[in-house]
Amino acid sequence: MRHFARGSPEVLLSDGDEGLKWVREREFAQTQWLLDRWHIARAVRRLVCDDEREHRRIMAAVWKSDSEAVLEALRTSPYRQMRPVEFNALFGYILGNREGIDNWHNIPSSLRRSLGRRLAPVRSGSGVIEKNIEVRVGRRFKRQGRSWTRRGAEHLAQLLWLQTHPTDWTHWWSKTALAKTRVNPGWPSCAPPAN
Repeated sequence: MRHFARGSPEVLLSDGDEGLKWVREREFAQTQWLLDRWHIARAVRRLVCDDEREHRRIMAAVWKSDSEAVLEALRTSPYRQMRPVEFNALFGYILGNREGIDNWHNIPSSLRRSLGRRLAPVRSGSGVIEKNIEVRVGRRFKRQGRSWTRRGAEHLAQLLWLQTHPTDWTHWWSKTALAKTRVNPGWPSCAPPAN
């Protein structure tokens, strides 16, 4: 709430992961949960492959934020018999995350629409966030020869957050980092030797 006005809606966008669901229910019970449409589109693509017409037909129900219509579009899909394993996976995914699809109706339309160059505050996909996590965090943790402790990972995440907030970064740097950091502590002292 430090960064957003009080009284504004709190939104959590996720892919429906069980671990995130647990965190959402315990820590963010007051938020509106939205199922990430980028993940839905990717799951639909796994079912229909290159069939653009079928992809658009199923996604039209997703864009209307009507989970019942999405399930009906899937029930009438020719891929139900042609690709039963992929169909069952997608049908179960949609069935288990209906609330996240239907909750889009609870977000005011003014927050879902971009105006000119001003992007909508509430977006429908997390592609940008996913890429940012891969570049800023994943690559640092997964390169060959790297190992991380939970504490070290939390400190890295805090530093990355601070870097994106210039006022907080300046405050932290001047009050904490400079006060506790010794410059090149391993280098030999330049003081003359004692006699």
